[in-house]
Amino acid sequence: MAQSLKDEIINQKNFLSKNSIDGGFLQSDIYGQVKQAENFQVFSFDDKGSFRALVILHQLPLVGNYFFLPRGPIFDKKISEADLEKQLFQLMEKAKELNIGWFRIEPQSTVDWIRIKKIFEKKYQIVKSKKNHEPIQTLILNLDKTLEKLLAEMKPKTRYNLRLAEKKGVKIIFSKEKASVEDFLALLEVTAKRDGIKNHNECHYRKLIEVGGESVELVLGKVGNETVCGAILILFGNRAIYLHGASSNRHREKMATYLLQWEMIKLAQKRGCRIYDFFGVKVLSQKDEKGEYQPLGGSWKGITRFKLGFSPTEGLEEYPGCYDVILNKKKYFLYRIIQKLKSLF
Repeated sequence: MAQSLKDEIINQKNFLSKNSIDGGFLQSDIYGQVKQAENFQVFSFDDKGSFRALVILHQLPLVGNYFFLPRGPIFDKKISEADLEKQLFQLMEKAKELNIGWFRIEPQSTVDWIRIKKIFEKKYQIVKSKKNHEPIQTLILNLDKTLEKLLAEMKPKTRYNLRLAEKKGVKIIFSKEKASVEDFLALLEVTAKRDGIKNHNECHYRKLIEVGGESVELVLGKVGNETVCGAILILFGNRAIYLHGASSNRHREKMATYLLQWEMIKLAQKRGCRIYDFFGVKVLSQKDEKGEYQPLGGSWKGITRFKLGFSPTEGLEEYPGCYDVILNKKKYFLYRIIQKLKSLF
């Protein structure tokens, strides 16, 4: 890789890390390349050092296309209102050129959204999206500690379970070999069926692993020769993200998923990350009398409780969710009618 390209990648990582809450991976060129490999059209808008927007074109039957900015745009907080408006309306001009029906924005923070909304509402109607693409709550762990301290701050049951997994002979491997990828994809299907969740298209996971380079690790937990759990771990800038996970219905008593998390935390720290992001949770925003977060009920309760075992008190990040900026009212409201009808069946 040419030095100039390496420098450009480093500069982008630094800008995204500095000006985002989540580290900026979903607004990076790397993620753009993943989406292109999935056959999405991707557009990027950059004003070096002040603004970044990675835009993905989504195609829908009947209603046409819409633009989506995953956890973006990202911009320097010192950018002037005039410059921010200029950058945002460049995006809208591209949208009009492609006959886009609406523009879905997923801002990094409420503060960012207030600035963005103030500009767009001058000319466009804005509504809250019916669904959020990424979780609006994520749990983080500060890695600027010794391994001993990280262990000590876990809940006792979590610490016990990862030690139990070691005693039961669970092994953790980092592998992108074909057999490892197939094992992980099979576990995703098992997990979706068991937990009643909907996975991404299989192509998404494959391309993330294939195209992500050193920013993406596939991590598997093994009992003997059998793969019993797995995860896709993102390592980008100063942040590691537990982006996707899956587990088998077999050997659950061996607590392999606990050891899997611990080995990923150790790898993240070794690779220079300062934050480990457990990604989506659903918790009460206020801590309890012990200073710990508590999971909300519902389908997220189990996975949230599992993640809280590693970081019960430390950090909760909250995002505003998705908003739709409407360019074509007929297309957009036809889309909303179709979505409502789908929810009835």
